[in-house]
Amino acid sequence: MSRNTQPGTTAHDDDLRVEHRGATAPERPAGDPYGARDERYYRDDSETGLTRTFSGINVLLGIWLVIAPWVIGYGDQTNAVWNHTVIGIAVAVLALVRVAAPHTAAALSWVNVVLGAWLIVSPFVLVYEDGGPTVGIYWNDILVGAAIMAMGIISALATHSRDDDGHRDRT
Repeated sequence: MSRNTQPGTTAHDDDLRVEHRGATAPERPAGDPYGARDERYYRDDSETGLTRTFSGINVLLGIWLVIAPWVIGYGDQTNAVWNHTVIGIAVAVLALVRVAAPHTAAALSWVNVVLGAWLIVSPFVLVYEDGGPTVGIYWNDILVGAAIMAMGIISALATHSRDDDGHRDRT
């Protein structure tokens, strides 16, 4: 059996060649259970990029909260250290889930917004040793809390509500 091949190619190369000129993708079968789900993971790249970027920044801010007591020098403030360690781990883990699956669980970013708000008010609510928090703890809590809130809001809003078929919810 003879095949028409282009110069410099073999019959095997023809088997691998796919022509796309004027071809349209076949429609998915009506009973395809994976079609809608798969399309959810290939959404708008800008939406995915925003979610991953701002959630990624929150991962770094969470890590910062865990190490900040020793970097800034308030490792002897037990209440501040525990507050920052627990909040830092929570923020980092929630944000890491959003980085790994940017089109799901936008509520996790809203939880980070709440944790950021707590971080802002925590130096005024918690009683740290030695009569109160130092200026470094105040500024760290306020600035990092505001940043976590901002990153969480942007990350959450970048993930639009979608219906079961993966289409944007217009309601």
